[in-house]
Amino acid sequence: MSKKKNLPDTKPAKEGLAEGAQTILIVDDDLDLLDYVAECLEPVGARVLRAADGKEALEICMSEKVDLIISDITMPNVDGLEFVGMLRDRNDFTPVIMLSGHEDHEKVRKAWKLGAFSYVEKLVAGQQIVKQAAAALQSGREFTAEKYLAGSNMYQTVSISLDKQFYREVLANCLDTGVSMQTLVDRLLREHMQRIETKKSA
Repeated sequence: MSKKKNLPDTKPAKEGLAEGAQTILIVDDDLDLLDYVAECLEPVGARVLRAADGKEALEICMSEKVDLIISDITMPNVDGLEFVGMLRDRNDFTPVIMLSGHEDHEKVRKAWKLGAFSYVEKLVAGQQIVKQAAAALQSGREFTAEKYLAGSNMYQTVSISLDKQFYREVLANCLDTGVSMQTLVDRLLREHMQRIETKKSA
């Protein structure tokens, strides 16, 4: 997608939002994609804010009440993972959906540690973004905080116990169905335990 010269002003995705509507912040250096995701989110009925990188997004989060963040992982200046890490350092547990143009299992693992709600590939964002956004808004900050606090242990377990090929197969399946990071971790650990039991009974 092409880059526009000027970032659009922060504004609602559509007029006539209900009073008390929730706010979603979209973060991406591809400004056409910002427009695209904002259009996808119209059925959610949320106020949509936009930022071109993690630094600008952090400034918005410090001055605005944001209920959900949808952020690209790879960006100039401050990337998505750095941005979310800065939020967590401030004890900000706003739910985050991570976007990426390609599969990168190391970055996905880092996103787990930060308590990301889910990971969506940009190529299928239009199919998944509304469902994921609605689920993340419903889950809220408390769920994110619990995931973040448990993230280090989950990350260690998954990293140590699973071979990369098995990880990639399960990850691909989860991305196809648009499940959350928590579901992905649970599935990985469950499948791993089943493998252990199979080997014991063999």
